[in-house]
Amino acid sequence: MITEQRSFSDLRWPAARQSHLRRLLDRLDLAIDFSVLVAELQPSFPGPGRGRRPWPLPILVRLATLAVVFGWNPRQAEDALIDVPAICAWCGLDDSKPRPPDSETIAGFMRKLAILERQDAIADHLRDQLAAWNLHLAPGSQNEPRLHGRDL
Repeated sequence: MITEQRSFSDLRWPAARQSHLRRLLDRLDLAIDFSVLVAELQPSFPGPGRGRRPWPLPILVRLATLAVVFGWNPRQAEDALIDVPAICAWCGLDDSKPRPPDSETIAGFMRKLAILERQDAIADHLRDQLAAWNLHLAPGSQNEPRLHGRDL
């Protein structure tokens, strides 16, 4: 379990109610044992070496889990990390650091899972872990409004 990181909104509004997103993330944290999935995938993913340091596997697994839950593509996952401190904290990222994993890093992780024929591992693990708690994901709604017309 990742330790609680206090976000700006926690400090600014300490008595505010917990958001729906925060409650969902907390329930996922209780229901899903990420260490099992990380341990299964670890042999296939390199540790720090001489080149650029890879993102820690637990962070990428949590981020890929959210991509499954919300139906995000890598770009949407990157945008969520940039825009939503609760998601950064849940993934184990410090949102005060320079940059979260970018969409290409996230896509590369998903491609590697596909090469290993493990592209369904995260969705399967999520489904199995939730079923053990007699839970399942139900479709919700998430609107992403777009402006059409001339440029401002």
